[in-house]
Amino acid sequence: MYGYRALPFLALFGRGLMTAEIYLYNGITKLDLPADRVCQAAAEKDLAGVLIIGHDKGGELYFASTYADGGHALWLMELAKKELLG
Repeated sequence: MYGYRALPFLALFGRGLMTAEIYLYNGITKLDLPADRVCQAAAEKDLAGVLIIGHDKGGELYFASTYADGGHALWLMELAKKELLG
């Protein structure tokens, strides 16, 4: 679950107090995730290298890679593409 801990949640229902634990979902959703949450989850992994592809709030493309070899970066993008397409 991206290394996050369950957060306690208290809510008042009727007469009593109900408690529950809230978990961050680690599956596919139709909702976008905050960029900082995804980057934090990646930082907690023991990754050999990374590619970051996105755009800023103005719509400008942002790309960064720890790999000097552009061919390797492209190969990783193609692997990710294959996973997305199933």
